[in-house]
Amino acid sequence: MILEKERIILKPIGSPRKNWEKAFEEMSKNNDDTLLFNDVFEDQNFEEWY
Repeated sequence: MILEKERIILKPIGSPRKNWEKAFEEMSKNNDDTLLFNDVFEDQNFEEWY
């Protein structure tokens, strides 16, 4: 993302997920892959999605 003369320019990148697999393996090895918060909240209601 580039801000230039009152414009925002978005440019795609070549490989957005490059090296993610290696980074995730390192995180797992260092026990740094715990969720920061639950993926489902206690008060969440999914009935409307059925």
